Amino acid sequence: MTVRLSRAGATVTLALLASSCSIITDFSPDRFLEQSEELCSDGVDNDGNGSIDCADGSCKTFDFCHEDSEARCQDGLDNDADDHIDCRDPDCCSQPRCSIEPSCGEQTAAACTDGIDNDNNGLTDCADFSCQVPECCNHLVSVITETFSTTSSSCAPPDCILEPTACCEQTPKPCNHFDSQRWIAWGLPSPRIQGGAFSPNQPCLPCPASGLVSVEGTSMRPGLVLEFEARVASQPDATLSVGLTDDLVVPQSGQTCGGVQSQFPMLAGLTISGPMLKTEVGGVVRQVDAGTAGVNQGWQRYRITVDQDGSILFFHDDRRLDTTTIRVTPPFTRVRVLLQGRSTSVGVDNLLLARRTGCRDPQAWVAGASGPGPVFAPTAKSFDTSAVSSPAVLLVGSTHVLYYTGRSTGTAGTRIGYTTSGDGQAWQPGKLITIHGEGSTHLSDPVVITDTGGYLMLYRAGAPSDTARISLAQSSDGTSWTHLHPVLTQGKPGEWDGADVFGPAVVRFRHRLYLWYSGHGSDSTTASVGLAVADKDFDFVKSKANPVLRPSRSGLNDRGITDPWVMLDGEVLHMWHVGHTWGNKTSISYAVSEDGSNWVQFPTNPVMTAGDSGLFGSTEIGAPTVFERWGTLWMWYSGVDLGGLPSIGHALNATTPLQ
Repeated sequence: MTVRLSRAGATVTLALLASSCSIITDFSPDRFLEQSEELCSDGVDNDGNGSIDCADGSCKTFDFCHEDSEARCQDGLDNDADDHIDCRDPDCCSQPRCSIEPSCGEQTAAACTDGIDNDNNGLTDCADFSCQVPECCNHLVSVITETFSTTSSSCAPPDCILEPTACCEQTPKPCNHFDSQRWIAWGLPSPRIQGGAFSPNQPCLPCPASGLVSVEGTSMRPGLVLEFEARVASQPDATLSVGLTDDLVVPQSGQTCGGVQSQFPMLAGLTISGPMLKTEVGGVVRQVDAGTAGVNQGWQRYRITVDQDGSILFFHDDRRLDTTTIRVTPPFTRVRVLLQGRSTSVGVDNLLLARRTGCRDPQAWVAGASGPGPVFAPTAKSFDTSAVSSPAVLLVGSTHVLYYTGRSTGTAGTRIGYTTSGDGQAWQPGKLITIHGEGSTHLSDPVVITDTGGYLMLYRAGAPSDTARISLAQSSDGTSWTHLHPVLTQGKPGEWDGADVFGPAVVRFRHRLYLWYSGHGSDSTTASVGLAVADKDFDFVKSKANPVLRPSRSGLNDRGITDPWVMLDGEVLHMWHVGHTWGNKTSISYAVSEDGSNWVQFPTNPVMTAGDSGLFGSTEIGAPTVFERWGTLWMWYSGVDLGGLPSIGHALNATTPLQ
């Protein structure tokens, strides 16, 4: 009689000899397993499980069965017997020589910083979702960059040595044109930057130092970096200060020499005064022993950083200066770059104000400080008693301005309203917006951007029986609006947007206005997202690639994609959009693009779903609007809870603290 037993995947035959009634059991427990270097390299399937040597899972404990070292990733062998050799094996992607192999994608520091879209998915380096390496998690996002040494060298101050008083009374010819959208020049005479040298246009002793204050600014929070190069000299009257200020008002004066204080208060800054180097924090100035810095050393590099614990640190050529420190704490001050000086021999160049972003989980949305309920709900006003939706938030100074769609029971159509808030969560009662010259009583989906001298609004107009259109309005104050003209209408019958266009989102990108919008055809209720680009006259032309975002898979957006919201961060476009599926279920997904047409969806979408614990919107969510403030993404969105009243919710997505 023969009995077959199974052990560790191998079949063992035992012969029972009836004549002697004995059992042959002379085998070792490890005899049939490939668990030794000898058995894992003999070319035999010792345990009879169909896998030989390194292809057998039992052999994976030995290094020679791995393909993950520098030597084994270039030996031309399939060491782990997985049919992939050297750099074509995903296990070798951690090796520098293999990190830019297309099959490895963008997962390593080398592949994520080489300026190449290694996996050909339309996303380059840190824009790729797979680049979760420290070089990307904590990469610098530029707020301001400036190269001053490119200023024309033909500009020179008048010779005022003999008659400085008379010279001060002259009006110097301007040597620079400072972009009013970027820098505000202060002090008289106006500042001069020549080959990086920073000084007034006239070397008049009675005249104070003049300077520049940036228009752009950012929060003085951990991760902030200010870098620059300075050319120093030994003249005792040569001064250059570079730092951060929270002054928002630049004083002006009609006096000849300016009549302004020669020093603005700096929250943190460095001053080169002759051969001396000084640091300033919160008004406290301290001389620093920086060796020979400041004594004809040519161009030197300096850096001011806000550390993770809030400490302000100073560096000279990567050497930390021995200074007193101060910690910044919330609420964080919004700061701008300040440059001021008086010298033709002290220059500044290659200035950078940037912030470290930290790692971000696109799905880590939580309710704002007000909790999971709505932050803005219908009120007793005549135009929004039954629903408020489609929020669009604009930050004007420190004031949040919310534009939205309002609907009232018993009143035909929808209207556009606005409200304001100091913190983005507690809002004033809504006010109705009248768009002069707009004939439709069906207005919705507003989105507002700033423009030279005022504001522009794009919105949907048109009753159900009319041709749907997205129109343009203009305002000087954000409250009183005038209709200009339609910029986009529904397509022709049979086209993908032949029945409706709605839900606009607009961003200035590559010096043009890019407009994304929702649309659907007359033969289908399934919506998609299209793109149109405007010229200088605000004539939008629909992209030939439309729709640029289509419904994709069942259970997420098989009934359509609507309500795009796009934010530009550096050179990367970020989109949040709404997915619709059967049963009226909605969710918000996330995608990124480098050109506005080709979008890559976040691999584990959606990032927010109706009914998510702790968030408003248990039965429906949609129409997101997002911007970044203080390193955190702020989202307002439409939502409906069990009560059935369409309202507006608020959610936050913060970066992981810097390591």
